[in-house]
Amino acid sequence: MLRYALRSGTAVADPAVLDRELLDGYIATNLADAHRRAKTRRFLAGRLDRANQRATGDALPGLRAFDHPTLIVWGQDDRHFGPHRGQRLREDIPAAHHLELLPGTGHATRRPTSTSSMYAAYAGSASSSGARPASRMVTRPPSGEE
Repeated sequence: MLRYALRSGTAVADPAVLDRELLDGYIATNLADAHRRAKTRRFLAGRLDRANQRATGDALPGLRAFDHPTLIVWGQDDRHFGPHRGQRLREDIPAAHHLELLPGTGHATRRPTSTSSMYAAYAGSASSSGARPASRMVTRPPSGEE
């Protein structure tokens, strides 16, 4: 069932990246011990029962009261929570200064260096900027990354 949930899921923009080797490794890792098996059961419950997918909505009152500079990074091709959800989150968090839409990215990114650079740049500018810049799309990753 876990293999099916991963293959049919929407966590990645391109399901072709979920080849047999990657899935086998992921499954073996997530069934390796009791703690990981429990997390996997919760993951499957969340995938199969819509009532388990309301965590962000339940957190909204707290998010609306959060007044610290916030960077929101979202996959432009996130089929599970589309870019409109990222924009909505930006509108709901009073101090959300940026919404970065990553092209070619689904629910999870495999570009830790490019996102780390983005976080560092934001952290350096957030404290000096009182303005709330418009959302923008990152059109290409830094050179040497994909």
